[in-house]
Amino acid sequence: TGTKQLHLSVDEVMETIRCDFVERRYYVTGRLSKEVYADDCFFDAPDPDMPVTGLSKYVDAISNLFVKSASEIDLLGLESVGANLIVARWRLKGTLMLPWRPAVKAYTGTTLYQLDDQG
Repeated sequence: TGTKQLHLSVDEVMETIRCDFVERRYYVTGRLSKEVYADDCFFDAPDPDMPVTGLSKYVDAISNLFVKSASEIDLLGLESVGANLIVARWRLKGTLMLPWRPAVKAYTGTTLYQLDDQG
């Protein structure tokens, strides 16, 4: 999935995550910066379709989950909580891409990003 960016600082990774949330809205679009994730990355969440191992599999799943024009993700906070850990706090609401288009009421959540030895 493209040329990987290795050995980034925590600040550089945080800026990439910020852009993925704010500019690319990756939770509702599936457009995340693949070059900073390992191809065999592990994704977990309290969701029936999780956990998922593999960047391509995860991107395929989230790319087709929400109606992009009717869904929103807001980054509420982003902080480093250890040498290799970053936590994002966010608020999400939207419409699922199912035939009856169910609405997902706004809720807040957190995502923990763990950097490997390659950053």
